[in-house]
Amino acid sequence: MALWAVDCHVHLYEAYDIDLAVRSAWNNVKLQDGTVPYGQCWCLAAPPGTNGLDTTKLMVKQQSSKIRIVEIQDSADGNYVVLERSEGPILVVPGTQAISTEGLEVLSLGAELPSIGPTSLLKLVERVQETGGLPVVPWGVGKWFGRRGELVSQLLKGASPDDTLLLADNANRPWWWPLPKLLREATDAGRTVVSGSDPLPIRGDEARIASAGVYCSAESVATAWQQIRQTLLTPNEREPKVYGESMSSVRFWRNQVLIRVAAGIS
Repeated sequence: MALWAVDCHVHLYEAYDIDLAVRSAWNNVKLQDGTVPYGQCWCLAAPPGTNGLDTTKLMVKQQSSKIRIVEIQDSADGNYVVLERSEGPILVVPGTQAISTEGLEVLSLGAELPSIGPTSLLKLVERVQETGGLPVVPWGVGKWFGRRGELVSQLLKGASPDDTLLLADNANRPWWWPLPKLLREATDAGRTVVSGSDPLPIRGDEARIASAGVYCSAESVATAWQQIRQTLLTPNEREPKVYGESMSSVRFWRNQVLIRVAAGIS
């Protein structure tokens, strides 16, 4: 079994440089603890109704001559894209990020959601499960306070032991922000907590991809997502193992300013 670094929250925005993303991703995983994984897995968080794999292939075609694309079709666990460079393979898994009517993010790992109208948190999680994806509710700056935090808590408490619901941390949390209580509660309840880089729509932020995630083992590229998915649903003492460091204060506040400027917020 080979080791894979799995970033569970990857955006590939139009302004990104795919060569920088891939090159930086390998540097990021090597900087963690000296571990050099055989491969990486990027779980895309594309907007509903869009095809993240097509976006990835187009970016490589238009920008890079150093990355080789291999398409895996009709395998036991779906259709995927592999980005190959000398460092190793990066398995790109389709997925969606949707926003509930309460303003909470829900990720669908491994399956894309169509364009959908206003949907509550609970219904959105159910929709992801119906499509065959793994529903993930990721932590976000200021999103787990008050009423919204209560909704996530209720969702967690209402989930059955065999439910596929996951919670996630991400690399945008600054070092001085304690691990959210809900993530601790999820871990105590035996539910998997994953992590991801969650790069922002800021030019250059693609260099943070793979700076946070989880380690999982898989036998081959063709079966990697199937085995990673199983590990996330049935964790053991060794895997999945969360990796990644919290963000520096300077970068956190800089990003908060830049993301508001990009959104047109004064």
